[in-house]
Amino acid sequence: MTNANSLSKKSLSKRSKSDSNQTSNQTNTNSSPTVIIYSTPTCGYCQLAKELFNEHNISYTEHDVAADATKRQEMIQKTGQLGVPVIEIDDKILVGYKEATIADLLGIQI
Repeated sequence: MTNANSLSKKSLSKRSKSDSNQTSNQTNTNSSPTVIIYSTPTCGYCQLAKELFNEHNISYTEHDVAADATKRQEMIQKTGQLGVPVIEIDDKILVGYKEATIADLLGIQI
């Protein structure tokens, strides 16, 4: 887990129960932000981010980088590090859980 905040490019959607390492539920309209979270099952900050998304009905795609080596490598290529969560909101990449920054990028009130 890291609290470093870095910005770059990419996109994503929401969480649903699934057996796979990638979960997704695309229920938002086209004007909704695309959100992707790279996480691990034991990451407390990852859980906080997903709870924030769920509380505000933000669709997202989750990649479990502990179980999916391909997605882990993709995350490392995007950020240069192993810290989670890595959250992509439209064209921005955030490393770590920064609630105010996430809320601002999603246009939600916290």
